[in-house]
Amino acid sequence: MRIMTNKDTADYFLYRILDANMNRLREGIRVVEEYFRFFCEAPKETHLLKNHRHMLQELEEVIGVNNLLNARDVARDILRDGATGTELSRSSVERVFTANIRRAEESARVIEEYCKVLSLEEAVVMAKKIRFDLYDLEATVGLSGSKKD
Repeated sequence: MRIMTNKDTADYFLYRILDANMNRLREGIRVVEEYFRFFCEAPKETHLLKNHRHMLQELEEVIGVNNLLNARDVARDILRDGATGTELSRSSVERVFTANIRRAEESARVIEEYCKVLSLEEAVVMAKKIRFDLYDLEATVGLSGSKKD
């Protein structure tokens, strides 16, 4: 594992991207987990998502927790204060689910792609597994309309 020590290097920007997307992935998975836990009361899906949140800790270790934290620069994030209209309101629980599972899928893909640049093959495999499991979960909800059926 490479250790990122200098800001404004290529590695710094790669780790900034990875840090932002690890946070986004964790948050999205948590929101989706709560949907399956409380709205759907679906233990299988809830436990899968809980396991994925724990897998994220392993993924962070593979990437390098210090690399992620050293690259975190919230004040420099040009989208920190921006929000679109769709981010400010949700009309249903299903829309909360959809927005967050897609956010998590996209973040997993970003992690997968940028870990390739850093030659972090183990991280690529982990992110891909999470992404495809999320695709499957999204399909189960889509096929039934709602897990509460």
